[in-house]
Amino acid sequence: MLARTDKSLFPLIHADRLRAIDQVAAVLARWRPELGATEHREWSLVVLAGIDGLTEGVLTGGDDQHLEAASVRLARSIAEGMRSS
Repeated sequence: MLARTDKSLFPLIHADRLRAIDQVAAVLARWRPELGATEHREWSLVVLAGIDGLTEGVLTGGDDQHLEAASVRLARSIAEGMRSS
């Protein structure tokens, strides 16, 4: 089981965000167990930043084609990065 992200290390990050980081890290730990906990959390931040970008695009009226292309790019970059880690 993964340890929880320490709030003292990230005092400006909201507790809900820390839980999201931990949840994504847990999925990544199952998918790529050979990576360490630090890398799982680093990739969690990448994933969540991409999701934030897509969410902002939706909220600001981004068209479906643009958002779909952005989500495909995000998925590819994560997959490529995880393969090269």
